[in-house]
Amino acid sequence: MHEMSTCRSLIKQVENSLGDYSSIVVKSVDVSIGTLSNIDVAELVELFPLASKNTITENAKLNITTVIPRIRCLDCGIDAQAADKELICPACHSKNTIPLDGDKLFLTNIKLESEN
Repeated sequence: MHEMSTCRSLIKQVENSLGDYSSIVVKSVDVSIGTLSNIDVAELVELFPLASKNTITENAKLNITTVIPRIRCLDCGIDAQAADKELICPACHSKNTIPLDGDKLFLTNIKLESEN
């Protein structure tokens, strides 16, 4: 269940980004998650409220944007969008590729609201 540790790391990143602002309420947390990241998005969404309890992100909405992988073919040199989890070059059908994007989770935005 690495999604719980992913939630906790994400919350820690939000806390570190905001510093010590006790009068700030986090309304939403936006992330982009690549389909190659091996993160179960449904489980992440389910666990986020539990992980955020008693933190600055309590009651915040988790918004997720899915990132389709982009690859570079080491045989023909093309950079292209890959099929969901298949890293096959669409031009020459080689499997000799490397991911350029779509294999990570990124915090992209934090929406805040002042308590005052």
